[in-house]
Amino acid sequence: MADIKNFGIKGIAADVQMGKSGGRLKYDSSNNRFDLTQSNGSTLEDLRLGSITAGAWTATAIGTQYGGTGQDFSSSSGIIKVSSGTMSAAAVDLTADVSGALPVANGGTGATSSGDARTNLGLGNIATQASNNINIDGGAIDGTAIGANSASTIIGTTIQATSGFTGNLTGTADDADALSSAVTVALSGDATGSATFTNAGDTATIATTLADSGVSAGSYGSSSAIPVITVDAKGRVTAVSTAATSSVLTIGADTGSDDTVTVGTDTLNFVGTSNEIETAVSDNQIQIGLPDDVTVGNNLTVTGSFLSDDVTASTVTINGNLTVTGTTTTVDSTTVSIADPIFEIGDDSSDDNLDRGIKFKYNSGGAKVGFFGFDDSAGVFTVINDATDSSSVFSGSAGAVKFGAIEGASFSDGTISGVTFIDEDNMASDSATALPTQQSVKAYVDSQVGAVDLDFQGDSGGALAIDLDSETLTIAGGTGLSSVGSGNSLTLNLDDTAVTAGDYGDATNIPSFTVDAQGRITSASNVAISTSFTLAGDSGSETVNGGDTMTVAGGTGITSAVSATDTVTLTLDDTAVTAGDYGSATAIPTFSVDAQGRLTAAGEASISSDLTVGADSGTDDVVRVGTDTLNFATSALTHFPQTSPCFSRNSNAASSPEAFCSVMKTNIPFIISPG
Repeated sequence: MADIKNFGIKGIAADVQMGKSGGRLKYDSSNNRFDLTQSNGSTLEDLRLGSITAGAWTATAIGTQYGGTGQDFSSSSGIIKVSSGTMSAAAVDLTADVSGALPVANGGTGATSSGDARTNLGLGNIATQASNNINIDGGAIDGTAIGANSASTIIGTTIQATSGFTGNLTGTADDADALSSAVTVALSGDATGSATFTNAGDTATIATTLADSGVSAGSYGSSSAIPVITVDAKGRVTAVSTAATSSVLTIGADTGSDDTVTVGTDTLNFVGTSNEIETAVSDNQIQIGLPDDVTVGNNLTVTGSFLSDDVTASTVTINGNLTVTGTTTTVDSTTVSIADPIFEIGDDSSDDNLDRGIKFKYNSGGAKVGFFGFDDSAGVFTVINDATDSSSVFSGSAGAVKFGAIEGASFSDGTISGVTFIDEDNMASDSATALPTQQSVKAYVDSQVGAVDLDFQGDSGGALAIDLDSETLTIAGGTGLSSVGSGNSLTLNLDDTAVTAGDYGDATNIPSFTVDAQGRITSASNVAISTSFTLAGDSGSETVNGGDTMTVAGGTGITSAVSATDTVTLTLDDTAVTAGDYGSATAIPTFSVDAQGRLTAAGEASISSDLTVGADSGTDDVVRVGTDTLNFATSALTHFPQTSPCFSRNSNAASSPEAFCSVMKTNIPFIISPG
C-alpha cells in the first residue's frame, strides 16, 4: 500500500482512475453528478458506505435486501406483504395468505407432526428440560449431566466413554488402572538399560548406557590442527584425527594480480577512493561506505530503493521504488496512475480540522472546483459539485451521486428525501413514504388476524383442533411418563422402574442393563471383566495383560510405526536398488535377491545382435539380427529327395545328402526345409 500523506490530485482531466486497472470516478457535467464506473468508463460500479446523512434521493426504490420495499407504494393501500423477496400492498386473504403451522411464539407448535411439535416445544431433547426425569426414544443427549444431583441408572448393551469412567465398572475393559504383575522394559544394542513398573500412570525411568564406538576419549584439535571426525549412520563418532591448518590467505579483486597475506604477520588493508568510497576500522570491524559528497563519473543505476534529500538532474529515471519522506510538489501532471489498491492521504498526528478527499477542476459555464471526500466538520462523506476551497476546507451545496447500489448500516430521515423508517405497530400515520420495521409489520398483522385454531395430531386419535381463544390443550403422560403443570411450565417426569438405584460396575466388573420398549432401564447387574488376551506369532506366544503395551516390531527389512489412532503401519525398508524400469529391446535386466526375496541390486546386460556367417569360400560377414536379411543363393544346388532334411552343393566334398546334412548341422545353426 502506498503511504502518501498530505496528497491531493489537481488537474483538468475529466475523471480519476482508481488503480492501474481499477474503477474510474467520473464527473458527468451534463447531469451535474458523479459516476463511479469500471475502467471502461460506462459500466456502473457498486459503492459501499457507512451511512448517508445529507442530500436528496432521486434514484429507484431501495431493494428489499437493503431494508427497503423495492416498490413505490405512494398510491397503494392495504397491508404490505412479502412474497419471494418482493413486497406488495393489498388486503390480507386469510385463505391464500395464511398457511402452515402456528409458531411457538404465538402459542402453537410450529410443526405439522407430533414429532416435529415435540422437538419445537423442547420435549424431545433432555438438555432443554427443567426436570431430571424424561423419556428419550432415540436422538442424542448433548451438554447434560446424567445423575448430576442424584444417582441415575443407564440400561443398554454398550456404553462408550471418550475420556474414561469414574466409579466401578464390570465387564471387559480396554484399559485398567493396574497390572496383575510388574513389567520390566529393557533396552539392548547401542544403548542398554531397564526399568520396572506395575500401576497404570507410573513413570518408568530407564538409565541408558551408550556402547563404546571405538574412539579413544580425549581432546582433538589445536591452533594449528583441525579435528577430522568420522560419524556412522547412527550419528556416533567412530574415528577422530587432525589435519594441519594453513596460515596463508590469498586475496584478489576485480583488477590486479592475486596476492597472499600471512595471518598473524601481515596486515590486510582496505583502502577507499577519494569522493567515492571511504573505509574505517574500529572494534574489530571494517566499515565501508560512501562519503558525504559522492562523485559519480558516469551513470548511477539503482535497482533497489534510492534515498536522497537533494537530487539535481534534468532527467531522473527510477526503475525500482521511490520513497519520499518530505513534501512533494507536482506541476502540470495530466495523468497520475497508482497501482496500489489502497490510496492513503492525510495526516493523523493532530486534529487539523481539514477535509480529506479529491479536489477536481472542470468547466460548466465557467471554471469550477468540485470536491469528493470526507467533510471533517460534519463527519460525513460528501460530494460538492460547485465547491469553495478555503485552505483544504470545502464548502458548498451537496451534489447528486449516482451508484449502481448502496449498502449502509442505517439511513436517517433527511438524508434520503421522502423516505423515513418508523416503528409504529398500529400504522396510524398511514404514510405513503414511510418504511415500517419488521416488528411493526408483525405486530400489525397479528392484531388483524384474529382468533386462530391450533391443529394437532398424535400418534393415534386422528386430527384435532384447539380454539386458542376458548379451549385448553392438555398434554397427558403416556407409558412411563407423568405430566405436571405449574405456573407457565409443563413438566414431564419419568416413572420409577423396578431397578434399584445405585452404582454398577467396578475394576473387575462391567455393568449389564436391560432396557424396555420405552428405553428405560428395568434391571441391572454386574458381569466379570476379562483383562488379558493371548498374542501368538509364527513361533511362540505371550499373554498380554490389561494395561500392558503390545509392541509390533519390524524384522529384517521391515520398519513399524504407530501414527493414526489404533493403527500400526509396517513399511518395507529401502534397499540399494534405484527405483525405475530395467530391460529393453537391447538389454536384459539383471537382479540380485536376498534371503527375504528383496531386490538388493539391479542392472542391465547388453544383448549381442551381430551374427558372423561364413562359407567354404569367400570372406566371413556380419549379419545384424532384426535388421539385416541372411540370403542363401541357389547356385548349382543338388536337390535331394523330400525325405532328406538337407541339401548339397555339387562341389561340396560331401558325397551324399546325409554327409552334407551333417556338415550343415555342425557349421550353421539353421534348419533348411527340403526343396
